[in-house]
Amino acid sequence: MLMSVNSLQHSMARLVLGMVAVVLMAWSPVRAADRPPVRVLVWDERQPQQKTAYTNWLGNQIAGHLRTVPGLSVTSTSIGDPQQGLATLDQTDVLVWWGHVRHM
Repeated sequence: MLMSVNSLQHSMARLVLGMVAVVLMAWSPVRAADRPPVRVLVWDERQPQQKTAYTNWLGNQIAGHLRTVPGLSVTSTSIGDPQQGLATLDQTDVLVWWGHVRHM
């Protein structure tokens, strides 16, 4: 079953709100200059339906935005990457997980 663009965008909005809450819990806006950045891993299963709304996959869109936030070191990965994109999980402070069907 294909998701409509509106349904995908609604799901994206819920994901972003949850992601913002998680990042804010792990990252303080007042950071000492000597503190290392918060390491964020954005994982996306890359559903083909995403291409109707996002030309560069949803996870890459989220990661691209998060890279503009000072104090974050962001990596984007997917189910198609080595070890299903979780090879660097032990070097991650915050995991943003976007999954719908393929990872089940």
